[in-house]
Amino acid sequence: GLLQNYLYNINRKATDLKIFEVGKVFFRDENEETKVREVPTVAALLSGNQQTSHWSGASRPVDFYYAKGLVEILVKQLTTVFLSFEPISSDVTSLHPKRSALIKLGLKVVGYVGEVHPHIRENVLETNEPVVVFELNLEVLRKYERTGVRYKTPSRFPGVELDLAFVVNETLSAQALLETIKHSGGPLLSEVSIFDVYQGEHIPSPKKSVAFRLHFSSSERTLQDSEVQSARDNVVKTVSERYQAQLRS
Repeated sequence: GLLQNYLYNINRKATDLKIFEVGKVFFRDENEETKVREVPTVAALLSGNQQTSHWSGASRPVDFYYAKGLVEILVKQLTTVFLSFEPISSDVTSLHPKRSALIKLGLKVVGYVGEVHPHIRENVLETNEPVVVFELNLEVLRKYERTGVRYKTPSRFPGVELDLAFVVNETLSAQALLETIKHSGGPLLSEVSIFDVYQGEHIPSPKKSVAFRLHFSSSERTLQDSEVQSARDNVVKTVSERYQAQLRS
């Protein structure tokens, strides 16, 4: 499967990979006549860098947040059902305990996304390259598939992009922060993404820094600086009060 394909490629010095496969996963189910239930799934593996090095800047390695963003794009193209992520069980030893998550559509778990556990990556795959995987239940996605494709005309007016980094308790999920920012940013906040999670020098233990990129735009007019500042201030106030977070300068 994917791991065999991955090993085949890295043995030939091809490390920047984005591969996927569609197939069936088999589960034991006493309600089935055969005692086995077949579930169509799509699985993907990403490794190395997000893109090859370029004159405009250094390449960035793939990570949990990059793969999570791809999952969000894919699922939102297929369905309008609310997509969310929640921490994965500690019983799952194949994935990084702090860089993995269950994927949910509404209340139903439809898959997982995460970085391969460092022990497996180093001792089984025998590589120091980052490796990220995700799997999605196609049966559920098809059940909630859009009945038609909807298009949104890109805004003719320039947007405003800004970055915010918060220092929070390491046990707080980045997803919770992301959802709070989305709900407190107001109608002009068109997109939010996580671009960095950091623990180490200058960040006191047991804290972490989570950095977000916010994009504000309007389809009707050019935004005023005061509007963006007001929305930014509300985000900072809400996150700070709800999670005792500190804005990182």
